[in-house]
Amino acid sequence: MGWTEVPNTIVSITKETKNPIIGLTVGTVKGVLNAFARTASGAMDIVTTPIGQRAPDMKTQIIEVPDTTTTTASSKTASSKTAVKGSAKNIK
Repeated sequence: MGWTEVPNTIVSITKETKNPIIGLTVGTVKGVLNAFARTASGAMDIVTTPIGQRAPDMKTQIIEVPDTTTTTASSKTASSKTAVKGSAKNIK
C-alpha cells in the first residue's frame, strides 16, 4: 500500500518545517516518490517469492562418535559409541 506514503510524508514534512504550505507541496512530491519506491519494492517481493517450491529433502545419517565421558577399560567396547543424527549437508 504505497499510496499511504503520500499523506504520511505530508504530515511528516509539515511537522518538521512547521509550515503547512511547504508540507503540502514538498510532502506531496516526496510522498509520491516514496509511494512509487514502496510499490516497486512490494512488486519485486511478490515476483521473487518462491511460490510452490519444496524444500530439498534432508537425508539423515548416523555418525558414530566415541564416548569420551569414561576412561575405564570396560568402556572401550563397541557398545560405548554414541549415535548422532546429522544432515548430509553438514557432513563433509
